[in-house]
Amino acid sequence: MISAVFFKGKPDVILEAWRAGILEIILSAEILDEYSEVLKRLSKKYPTIDVSGILSVFASGCRIVEPEVIGGQICDDADDDKFLAAAIGGDAGIVISGDKHLLDVNGYSGIEILRSTEFIDKYLSEQSNAVERR
Repeated sequence: MISAVFFKGKPDVILEAWRAGILEIILSAEILDEYSEVLKRLSKKYPTIDVSGILSVFASGCRIVEPEVIGGQICDDADDDKFLAAAIGGDAGIVISGDKHLLDVNGYSGIEILRSTEFIDKYLSEQSNAVERR
């Protein structure tokens, strides 16, 4: 999600679909904390970015869930387990990520892990064409 805020391209198509109400974004408090840290780091490079405004939009527009407690580490990078825990806690069937550690556990607990391009091709091809025409 953060990449869509800063850069145009495939992640932006997903963000536009969310804004249009076509899909729902599920987050946990832990994910919001991570986004806050990432945004603070990026704001040093992009000082005009309103970090608190972006976080407010995410917090108010996304569904914040209580993550499922996962027994043991699933991803090679334990920090990525929070995305699976939120997906399970929110009954999500898909996680969109380019993170290798998440992609490696595709199918865990029935959750499909897709890169943004794969998700768009599979579910949002019409929205992708509309955004690219702008």
